[in-house]
Amino acid sequence: MIHSTPLWIIALLWLLIAAPLQAQNKAIPLTRWHTQDIDRAVIRDSIIVHTGSKPLITQNLHGLGVRSLFNDSTKVYLPLTNYLYRKHAVELKHDDVWIAIDPLMNLAYWQDQADQTPYADTTWFFQNTRGIQLQGTLGARFGFVTGFYENQGQWPEFMRRQAEANGVAPGMGRWKRYRFHGFDYSMSYAQMHYSFKRWLTLRAGQGKHFVGHGYRSLLLSDAAFNYPYLSAELTSPNGKWQYTTRYFALQTLERMPLGEVPEALFKRKAMTMHYLSWSPHPKLELGLFEGIVWNRFGSTGTHMPSWGAYVPVLGINTAALGWDNANNVIAGLNARVSPRSDLKIYGQWVVDGVEESQMGWQAGVQWFDAIPHLDIQLEYNHSGSLLYTHPQGFESYSHFNQSLGSPVLPGSDEVVGIIEYRYRRWIARSQYNRIASTARAGSAWYTSDYATETAMQDQLIQQVDNSIGIRVNVKYNLEVLLHWLWREQRTELQGANNTFLKSQIFGMSIRTNLHNLYNDF
Repeated sequence: MIHSTPLWIIALLWLLIAAPLQAQNKAIPLTRWHTQDIDRAVIRDSIIVHTGSKPLITQNLHGLGVRSLFNDSTKVYLPLTNYLYRKHAVELKHDDVWIAIDPLMNLAYWQDQADQTPYADTTWFFQNTRGIQLQGTLGARFGFVTGFYENQGQWPEFMRRQAEANGVAPGMGRWKRYRFHGFDYSMSYAQMHYSFKRWLTLRAGQGKHFVGHGYRSLLLSDAAFNYPYLSAELTSPNGKWQYTTRYFALQTLERMPLGEVPEALFKRKAMTMHYLSWSPHPKLELGLFEGIVWNRFGSTGTHMPSWGAYVPVLGINTAALGWDNANNVIAGLNARVSPRSDLKIYGQWVVDGVEESQMGWQAGVQWFDAIPHLDIQLEYNHSGSLLYTHPQGFESYSHFNQSLGSPVLPGSDEVVGIIEYRYRRWIARSQYNRIASTARAGSAWYTSDYATETAMQDQLIQQVDNSIGIRVNVKYNLEVLLHWLWREQRTELQGANNTFLKSQIFGMSIRTNLHNLYNDF
């Protein structure tokens, strides 16, 4: 099973690690902060780097100079200030071995001044996240990172409803009740990677991935919970071609028939992902994507996926299986073109079947340094009403009841606008989302009843999320922020039973920004 494979991989990589070399092969966090700086540097320096499939490691950057990725140039004069701004909490170096330990946190308090539901009696909301991260490198080829979060939170009404409807905290795992309205949950992650020079990289761990160049990804997003995975990444000698294949172990929250154990297990599923990227020039990157969720449960119980799951060749399974199959096939295109050294135009097209309702597309543009230190991004996403769904609900394109693509409901049209300002340590960000959706109302999209529902639900969400603050520590991305969020959500069920949710939230947070968290769904 995938859970046990990292042991032999560790042994293999240990034997293959070369003698001391000059560089370190560090993991780059899968956050907007880091990926934006990498995208900026790629189109500014005109260097071929395949950024369509993430997370990246420093070996992928080929010496690319990325602004404030791990360092900064702020002048400091006191040892304590230098430690607070630029140092890991604990750092050990000896020859070609490097290890670092850092605290993880998200300590936030908010107040909603516009909630008109009975839940409005809860005037203060909070997030209490504590954790620790360990990372390191051995030589220039082997690296690892692992961490753990423990969380308690009491959230605004729209987030509370989402968590209770899906049975999981958004982007996280299953929760248990904390106090009266709160949630208690945890999350762990890990990755180890080894690069054979520049042509082959192997990875194993538990985490998330993202395929795309935009804010959302309709192909594979980091909005769901972590999952175990194995990955191989092959790059051509000239660097213009890159092929990635990954194997995921996924899980539903649908119980199996009760056996000998006191509590029934959840139904498992597997997924394979193949992605071919071609970048003939630094200004152009094109990608072909195939993702297949494999059936692992039948009348006889859990079984291994079919032989096709072990064939690491893009397109073979789509051609062999087609769309009407017990396995859920997702295919698509990913593209990025940079006509200027400060402009990125990108898009996606995703197909989950032959009907228009099973397709989706994305179009976006990002302007770096529109004025000095200020970036502007505008994006449009469309998803058909049956995108990601499957007649067998546990084969939907999901993990822990969360979409592996966009976290927005199927049947949606979304506009995203982002203005971001960074100057030295100061950061400010404003984001606008408008999500209009028409979806089946009686069942969740990841269930088998969704496609047969007749009751339709229209929903319009508008949200403005503003934040301003300071980036304290560059090594583990510690930020102190002030927040203001405004949101309106109108839901209409066949002209009746209308609901209206409104929030106007003020708050502050101290957080280590090492994973993307989404509240715009």
